[in-house]
Amino acid sequence: MQADQTKLAESAKAAVTGAIVIYGMTGVWQSMAGDIGLVYAIALSAAIYFFVYRNLTANLATAKVAAMLFALVAVFFIFVNIMLINMTYGYAALLALPNIAVAACLGYAFEQLRRLENSGPQVAVVAPSSAAAGKVPDDVMEQLKKLGELHSAGVLTDAEFEVKKSELLKRV
Repeated sequence: MQADQTKLAESAKAAVTGAIVIYGMTGVWQSMAGDIGLVYAIALSAAIYFFVYRNLTANLATAKVAAMLFALVAVFFIFVNIMLINMTYGYAALLALPNIAVAACLGYAFEQLRRLENSGPQVAVVAPSSAAAGKVPDDVMEQLKKLGELHSAGVLTDAEFEVKKSELLKRV
């Protein structure tokens, strides 16, 4: 189960990172074309980072909702780009492509976070900064306490307890 959670967490992280990179590249492309779209692309990249990526460790529910909201924003921009095809910008249709990719990435991240949220005790998606400082993160301590309670209650065997404990301690 831990391996499944880790796969879900890592794939959500990769999808969110992909969305950020796509908008960043779109901003560079638009700036080379002399378009003001650089501002919106960089703003959306930053917003996705702050509201989705940073919440992958702090609050999965917030990250999940933010991923869905930004996917909807990307869908909105798809429609805006399609509407602009008949107007001034000749390359507006091409700008729909990165928005389609971002909507797909964030929709996928939303689904992975939903699955992760429903799979039981959560694993950290991005390594907490306290782990780098040599401290045991609070979520690991809480999980170790819960693991000890399950072991004491007889839900986990000694072998299962030791395996899960070592997996948690490897994250530190």
